[in-house]
Amino acid sequence: MSTSSTPSSTSILNLSTAKPQEWTVQEIRNLVQEKFRKHPCWYQVKTALALYAGKDVIGCAPMGARKTLSFWIPLLMALEDGHKKLVGCKI
Repeated sequence: MSTSSTPSSTSILNLSTAKPQEWTVQEIRNLVQEKFRKHPCWYQVKTALALYAGKDVIGCAPMGARKTLSFWIPLLMALEDGHKKLVGCKI
């Protein structure tokens, strides 16, 4: 019996190589509303879609413009797709 806690490859979403599920704007808005009780605006959804597709994104807006939610949404999307890990950071 193995005691390894390594997750299976199906539970990891590698943004640099995977083709993630297609999400509609309405599906993303519904997901965010359900999980965070927030209504994401257009730029938040578009930012999340770009990140989830593995693209590089730079967010530049004034304090209080709700930028952080844009970067949380792809994590919600990955969890909703059944992925336990999200890989794809470029350094």
